Amino acid sequence: MEKTLFPFVIPFTCLSYFILLSALASGSETKLSYVTRELLESAREPEFFNWLKRVRRRIHEYPELAFEEYNTSEVIRSELDSLGIKYIWPIAKTGGVGSVGSGLETWFGLRADMDALPIQVLSLGFIEAGQAGNVIPEKVRFGGTIRSITTEGLSYLQQRIKEVVENQAAVHQCSASVDFMEETMRPYPATVNDEAMYEHAKQVGEALLGESNVQVAAPIMAAEDFSFYAQKMKAAFFQIGVQNKNEKSFKRLHTPFFFLDEEVLPIGAALHAAVAISYLDNSAVETH
Repeated sequence: MEKTLFPFVIPFTCLSYFILLSALASGSETKLSYVTRELLESAREPEFFNWLKRVRRRIHEYPELAFEEYNTSEVIRSELDSLGIKYIWPIAKTGGVGSVGSGLETWFGLRADMDALPIQVLSLGFIEAGQAGNVIPEKVRFGGTIRSITTEGLSYLQQRIKEVVENQAAVHQCSASVDFMEETMRPYPATVNDEAMYEHAKQVGEALLGESNVQVAAPIMAAEDFSFYAQKMKAAFFQIGVQNKNEKSFKRLHTPFFFLDEEVLPIGAALHAAVAISYLDNSAVETH
């Protein structure tokens, strides 16, 4: 595979559109180790590395909330235009789908977010009642979030919360209702990797970074849009570490002190490209 194909798969790192790669012109099979090495070397070339940093900084300089990423979308579309990549826009107001290749099966998709979260506005819950310390309020309103590592577990939690709240209110001769706001905010299903796709991404990561540098992450209680894609097609969700312990102290996401070591950008670009290209090259995972 020629190096010139590499820039056409890099926009996946722009944190925006769902990119579909269909089968490219077939050639001789390329060994995974060779593909990953070539992609990483290309991504680390100064001209391309500087482009990665420039685009990342431009996007993060003006963060925008979900469904309001108009400037961010414009930046990404501009980059796709400069690379000659066709795309469909808008989708869900600000999103889009770009495509590379012949349009024939087999195809492969890469997807990422481009919205920002307000800094330090995540809450554990709220309670609203009366305003006088010596008066029992007529009504109390409280809320929060519920999370589960399985979709079935989430359904069970919803059922039990409704039962407990209503029954406990009845014991005290009160009435209570529970609103999960499903009409305005669709519940997030659990993000579950397809086993074959997971093995494929893991194999590519190990070829690129070494087996010791690819680790299985523990389940976390996070809501993730990617879960909706995983319900429709075979998918795998992976994360790329960005911490450099030698540079600055570790700060978690969604704080004004978060620090990203930009040396990881070529690794992210190469990994995304290698996962897609190797999949198309050897059809290691069935898509139907």
